[in-house]
This record gives sequence, C-alpha cells and structure tokens, in this order.
Amino acid sequence: MSVPDRPRRVGLLLQRELAPMLNRDLNDAALQSLSLIDLRMSPDLRRATAYVSSLDATLEAAEYERRLNRVAGHLARKLAGKLALRRVPLLQFRYDSTIAEGMRMSSLIDRLNDE
Repeated sequence: MSVPDRPRRVGLLLQRELAPMLNRDLNDAALQSLSLIDLRMSPDLRRATAYVSSLDATLEAAEYERRLNRVAGHLARKLAGKLALRRVPLLQFRYDSTIAEGMRMSSLIDRLNDE
C-alpha cells in the first residue's frame, strides 16, 4: 500500500457507503433524488468533498449545497458507525450540474435536428 493511494481508497469506501445514505437517510424529499457522482479526499484524509447531481433538479445548486452541508454532520456520524476509520473526514457537498447541462444541450440539438 502506497501512501498516495490511501486517499483514493478511503474516498471509494466513503462513496460506497454515502451514496445509499443520500436516498435512504434524509428526510428532505428534494435531496432524495440526488446521486453521488464523485468523492474526493484531501491528502491528509481530514476533508472529503462529495459531488452530487440530479436529473430532475427542483432547487438551485446553491440550495442543494446549503441543505446537504447542513446535514453533513449527521451523515458523518452515521458513517462513523459503519466504517473502521480512526477519524471520519469532514464532509463538504458540491452540486455538479454537468449531467443536467448535458441533457439540456442534447435536448437543444434534438430540437434543432427536428426543425
């Protein structure tokens, strides 16, 4: 095991555990439609940035981030009970609109082709 490989492996472990928690453990209906796209760990394993997206976005990106970051501590406590890590990283959420923008562009192209 090399040291630079550890953040990647811990990130994959967190992503595997956190993804179903977004759909299962949150009481906010708008957040339950989110998908965890990526999770990046800091080199010191103290911070994790989770990138989420939704195909049927009902809120602005900043509102998704605000709501998720408000429940980040709750999610971290649940992760601490599931994972054998000395320290669960501080979670920070970012909304990634790449998928929604891609779908919008595809729709525009389809509309142009129809005309």
